[in-house]
Amino acid sequence: MHAELENVSHLIYLEGDTTNQHILSELLEPLEVATPNNIHIYETPEQARDYLLKTPNMPKAIIMNIGTTGIQEQGFDFLRYLKGKDSAFHSIPVIALSTDTHPETEEMCRSLGADYYITTPGLFEHVQETVRYIFFGEKS
Repeated sequence: MHAELENVSHLIYLEGDTTNQHILSELLEPLEVATPNNIHIYETPEQARDYLLKTPNMPKAIIMNIGTTGIQEQGFDFLRYLKGKDSAFHSIPVIALSTDTHPETEEMCRSLGADYYITTPGLFEHVQETVRYIFFGEKS
């Protein structure tokens, strides 16, 4: 196990779909960042925000499913909250996941401060590569 991860570095995964939660956890398992101590999974932006406001240790990254039409605005609002210029969470890298392939969605995420934008499904290996880079500075 990467020694620097033990009870220090962790990530938040914001995803309402339990199947996707499981897929991402399995995908991150080889990186040893998907242990119960290192990944905090929340189904709503409110749950993730409450955790962030209470924890003394900021996560190394936040992975969030922006969502589809109908719930997408909640994802945008949370991203706006995280990356606002006066936010205490501004420096935490955010990986936005979306099934939406419209360029406008990626542009919106990036304009709100998303550090990475990955279209899913099918490109989960890009999530693994991005997390590896954020946590370990390693490119595959």
